[in-house]
Amino acid sequence: MAIVSTLSRQLQAYYGRGFSAKSLRHMIRFAEVFPDEATVFTVWRQLSWSHFKEIIYQKGELQRDFYAEMCRVERGSVRTLIHVASYLTELPPRNLLQKKLKVTIAAVKLRPEHGSIGDETEKS
Repeated sequence: MAIVSTLSRQLQAYYGRGFSAKSLRHMIRFAEVFPDEATVFTVWRQLSWSHFKEIIYQKGELQRDFYAEMCRVERGSVRTLIHVASYLTELPPRNLLQKKLKVTIAAVKLRPEHGSIGDETEKS
């Protein structure tokens, strides 16, 4: 992206710091992810640029909306956002979790010493 580097140099010469090529790429990504100004104005007052830099690189719109809302409601720090996002993205897919749960339940039911779930009968 030679254009971004050239624009960066021009902006830095005119405005000073804050317009590095890396910063401009973040700004471009921000504009791509949040094209609707109304959405930006709603959340902008409650989140910092650091929050947005983490949110804009989340995979899907649903994830971005979730993290933005989580930070807004809980007033979470950027560090908390990074921790939660990394934890949630490391979880296996939902269908795999459901499959493992069904296999586990079936295995427990096959054990002769195990009564059915919720069975409160006492053995004498």
